[in-house]
Amino acid sequence: NQAILYINNNGVSLQEYLDLFRSHPIEILEEGIPTEAETKSAITSINLVLNKIETSNEKSLEILHHLSYCDGQHITKTFIHCLSKHLKINDEYVINRAIRLLVSYSLLDRFDDDNDRYAMHEMTQLACKSYQKSKEITEICKENFVDFLRLQLKDVKEHADDGKQFYNHFLHMFRINKSKMCEVFHQQGWNIQLFLSNKGFFQEAINILDAIQNYNTKSYGAENEITLSTKHNRANCLGGMGK
Repeated sequence: NQAILYINNNGVSLQEYLDLFRSHPIEILEEGIPTEAETKSAITSINLVLNKIETSNEKSLEILHHLSYCDGQHITKTFIHCLSKHLKINDEYVINRAIRLLVSYSLLDRFDDDNDRYAMHEMTQLACKSYQKSKEITEICKENFVDFLRLQLKDVKEHADDGKQFYNHFLHMFRINKSKMCEVFHQQGWNIQLFLSNKGFFQEAINILDAIQNYNTKSYGAENEITLSTKHNRANCLGGMGK
């Protein structure tokens, strides 16, 4: 049970957990994991803050809700501005004010060494999703965030734009919502190959293309042009790994 909780709470694989356990067995076993009651209490506290923000600054809450689907450890100010504008929040002052408010409530943590980098705790993300569910806007937020990633990926050009503002969030969404992402990106194997292989993420690209290929095979058949194209892009990634 401890292993399962550690893996789920830290987002590591079973092999990564075993490697950590071999190197730090006592620390791993003694590491405190919140109880169910503590988790519910923390979420309730965050919900009170979210309710207060909703009555005073809806734009901040809208931005926060969408950030709850991103990789919480790789948030930059540029990324927040880009996402906000996709949500049709175009006023720079409004966006910066929203960021300041979220930081003041500790819903976003600012890195001490860099004002352009922020982090969002997993508990905050969980609370946001719970709050969205109570308001019946979960699917709207998720659809908006996936659409944002789709448009960003579409504009990625070979050796011109490495997508540095959103590639962690793209990988994160594929890890937590594979079926939806495969459905949206089932025809974009070429862009995914360029986007990730140009950054040296060959294995990540292969994993994603495998999932897309399985989706395409089930949806369109093994000999469909889209399926075969994905297979070809996967082969290119394998070739890149061997260089």
